[in-house]
Amino acid sequence: MEKSREYIFKDLLNRAMNYGLGVECVHIDSHLKPCLSYKRKLIILNMNYHNQRLVIFQLAHEIGHFLNGDSFGNEIFFSPAMNGFEGRANKTAVKLLLPYYLNDLPERYASTADFMNYFSIPLSVEKVVTEQIQDFYKSSETQI
Repeated sequence: MEKSREYIFKDLLNRAMNYGLGVECVHIDSHLKPCLSYKRKLIILNMNYHNQRLVIFQLAHEIGHFLNGDSFGNEIFFSPAMNGFEGRANKTAVKLLLPYYLNDLPERYASTADFMNYFSIPLSVEKVVTEQIQDFYKSSETQI
């Protein structure tokens, strides 16, 4: 993977801004998860989170909620669940992150495990990652 974690984080922050989202980075209790306020178009991201490697996926997940139009109640908190709007946000997050990992990587070297490890993605999302990697290469073939 050519892109550094810092580059990916900053690029996702810029993408959030391009979507009209604000991102507030706070330092709070290490087990409090990030959230999205759809009404305020604001992501609250915990920079003290106990698993720092998960923060990039959490940011992509919250962006995913916004892109998917998930506006249930005031705030939506990060969850690695695979059902309903949480599952859709995870799928969108994986789609947002895959190009950082797969661009210029031949399909034979693409690894679900390596991708998930790099972003500390929960095992509950493994099936989605595998499917999205396959879809990424299928869509690349149709663009040739």
